[in-house]
Amino acid sequence: MRRFQTGPPPTSILELLTHPNPPVNHANLRSTTNTRHAFYHFPREIRPWTEFSDISLLKHLDESNLFREACQQRQGLPAYPTMFHDTDCQIRGEPATEHVLSKWTSTIVMSGLDPIQSLYNPARWAPGEVLQRQASERPEVRGKKRSQPSRKCAERSKRKRTYDLSKLRPDSGSSRTEASESKAPTEADSDTKLYTAGRERFPKEYKPAQKWKSSHLYDLNLIDENGEWNDSKEFHNSAMPVRQAYSYCIQTMCRYGCILSCHEAFIFRIKPRRKGPEDTTHLTQEELESKLISDGMMEFVSIPWSNYYIGPQETLNDWTVNLALWFVHVLAGDEFEASWTYSPLASYRDGATAAIKVNSDTMNSEEPDTVNIEQRQGDKAPESDSTLSDNSDAAMLNRKSNKRKREVEGSEEEEEDLAHFSFHKRLFYNS
Repeated sequence: MRRFQTGPPPTSILELLTHPNPPVNHANLRSTTNTRHAFYHFPREIRPWTEFSDISLLKHLDESNLFREACQQRQGLPAYPTMFHDTDCQIRGEPATEHVLSKWTSTIVMSGLDPIQSLYNPARWAPGEVLQRQASERPEVRGKKRSQPSRKCAERSKRKRTYDLSKLRPDSGSSRTEASESKAPTEADSDTKLYTAGRERFPKEYKPAQKWKSSHLYDLNLIDENGEWNDSKEFHNSAMPVRQAYSYCIQTMCRYGCILSCHEAFIFRIKPRRKGPEDTTHLTQEELESKLISDGMMEFVSIPWSNYYIGPQETLNDWTVNLALWFVHVLAGDEFEASWTYSPLASYRDGATAAIKVNSDTMNSEEPDTVNIEQRQGDKAPESDSTLSDNSDAAMLNRKSNKRKREVEGSEEEEEDLAHFSFHKRLFYNS
C-alpha cells in the first residue's frame, strides 16, 4: 500500500498543527441529498467572521502567551498518524469522511492540546452532555401564513407542533470535565446559570465534500450580498448542513460550531443578529434561545483542507484546519456558552496571565508601569511544562515580585531566541 509520508516527528505544537493534511480522493456518490429535518432552525443572516479570519489574531493576543507556547521547541510530541492512500484516503461518503477526521484531524488536534492542558485547560475533542432544552416550534416559510381551517376544529389541532431538539445529536463535539465541576447540579444552578459539568462546548458536524461546500452559499445564490437568505433558499438541499449545525448550537447553547469535511473546515459563531438590551443580566437563557431562533446570525470562516505551512513562525499568514480547530478548542475551554454579545477574541486571557494580572492589580501603585506593559505584550519568560505542573497558582503569586524582575531582565534575550524558532524540513509523499 502507498503510505502518506509525514517525515520526522514534530518539534513544536505549531509544526504539528501546520503539517500538510493527506490528499484524499473524492469518489462520485449516488446521492448528494443532505440530511433534512422540518424543525432545523436557520440563521437569518450569514456573514464572514472577519475577526477570526486574520491569523494575526493568534499572534497578538493581548493577555496570553498561547502563540509562544505553540512555537516553543518540545521533545516527545507524538508522530503523525499513519495514513494509507488506498484505504484511508478514499472518500466515498460520510463514514469515510468521519474516518479521516477521527484518525488524522482529531488525533493531531488532541496531540497539540495535551502539552498545554495544565496551563490553558482547553476543551477536548470528545462529545459532551446535551441538556434538555425547551421544545422548539417548526420554522414557518417566510411570506406564507398557515391557512385557518374552514370548520371548527378540536383545540389540539390548533396548537403548533413542537420538537425536542435534544433528540438530535451532532457527529462529534468537545467537552471539558474538571473536579470542581463534577458535583451534581443544584436547584440554584438551574435557576441562575446553565450547568457546565461535562457540557457540550463545540459541536461538530461531518459532511462529505461531494455533498456540501461553503461555496454553495454563493455559487447557488442561496444568500444575497447582505448575507440574508434569498426567497425560500433556506429550504434548499445545500442549506440543510448550515441549518443542521446551527440547530446543534442552539440545542447545546454553544457559541462555536463547525462543519468539517476533507475539503474545508467551516467554523462559525452564533449570536442574536441585533444587539439586545444594554443590561441582559435579567434575561433568561430561554429568552436568548428564542432570539437566536427568531433573529440569529452566523459568522463563519472557511479554511481549506489543502492549507499547510513550512517555515519560521514570523511569516505564518494563513490558518490551517488543525491550527484553527486547536485554537477554538482553547477558546471553548474558557467561555463557550452563547450570549447576546461577545468580547473581542484578542482579549482572551490564559490562566497564568490572569494570575499575573490579579497580582499586578494588588501591588503598590508606585511600582513602574513598564513591567505591566511588557507582560501584556507577551514578553514574560515561557515556562516549561514541568515547571508549571510543579508550581501551584498560589505559589506563583507569592513569588511574583522576584519573578517579574527576572522576566524583565531576560526579555531581550528571549525575544532573540524566539526569532530563531524554525521547523524541520519535512517530506510528504512517496515517489
